[in-house]
Amino acid sequence: MRYSFAGRRREVGLGAYPVTSLAEAREQALAIRKSIALGADAIADREARKARAVNEVERASRSADCAQAYINAHEPTWKNPKHRQQWRNTLATYAYLVIRDMDVADIETEHVLRVIEPLWYEKTETANRVRGRIEAVLAYEIARGYRKDVNPATWRGQLNALLPVRSRVAPIKHQEVLPYAALPAFMVQLRARSAPAARALELLILTCVRSFELRGMVWNEVDWSSGVWTIPKERSITDVEHRVPLSAPMLTLLLAQLAVQGVSRPSDADRSGYVFPNQLGTGPYSDSVWRALFRRMGHPEITADCFRSTFRDWCGETTDFPRELAEHALGHQVGNAVELAYRRGDALKCRRPLMEQWSTYVLAELNRGALHLG
Repeated sequence: MRYSFAGRRREVGLGAYPVTSLAEAREQALAIRKSIALGADAIADREARKARAVNEVERASRSADCAQAYINAHEPTWKNPKHRQQWRNTLATYAYLVIRDMDVADIETEHVLRVIEPLWYEKTETANRVRGRIEAVLAYEIARGYRKDVNPATWRGQLNALLPVRSRVAPIKHQEVLPYAALPAFMVQLRARSAPAARALELLILTCVRSFELRGMVWNEVDWSSGVWTIPKERSITDVEHRVPLSAPMLTLLLAQLAVQGVSRPSDADRSGYVFPNQLGTGPYSDSVWRALFRRMGHPEITADCFRSTFRDWCGETTDFPRELAEHALGHQVGNAVELAYRRGDALKCRRPLMEQWSTYVLAELNRGALHLG
């Protein structure tokens, strides 16, 4: 098609027959005439569209943008804010130094090795996390069609031939667990602490929930009439609602915390307020508060979540409760996908005696010494 624009003769193709039909060619010609009438150059517009398309493809396949696309796609399922930030930080700190502006199709094993090898012998765990995150991003891009070959960040068949296994570089350190035999005495030591964080830790130990689930607890999750705390799926690491049967000692701790907040009746509590707010009252505790508490108590080796393992050991070695019941109490999904699909209940009624027996055991030394909440 020939036309004039700004005093110059121009010629633009409408597509070859039969790929472009006569009707389609006429539609294109009409659209071009309309754009010319509006003062636009058809050839310049076409070149600009091509340039934008090329730029979009380049951006879509740039490693840093691909990583962000992966994060955007998966972040809604990451419940822990720290985990979200760690994803961004580790990629920015280590991976982007080498592959930030590379096309994902061009990343080879040698590039991944340049990222993780300097860390492998000094920060082995960090290096493996970075490797795993690069592997996840590249797998995502293979699925999107931006890569066609094997994933160069996989361990088996790729990097395991080039790097020693982690256990030989730095022996894996398992999380320290407080033996269940030592827990009653630990609770006496904990009760002597007056800080609100100590009361929060007591409730954490009794309920066996994950630390971030307890720290994020709000009053409207507590059903006082039925004695149940419901952790919504939005705050659960398994993306499934988790109901916790509250024993009498747990309810006593919650009532004491209401009193600390100047509330005499549960119905008067701020339903959206945190049960254990931070000192500013603006949000939940940071887990660093508990780490500091452990250091002051002379137990720097343990973490808040280690008590879940203590509970599992106690349950398996000293009670006749089924293992599946203990796993339910810990908020774990029990069974394969088919079993889970057919199982509708969460064994709440069966779990209540288990949690009551756990409370009795944990608080045995406290009850013997009659050291009450003050």
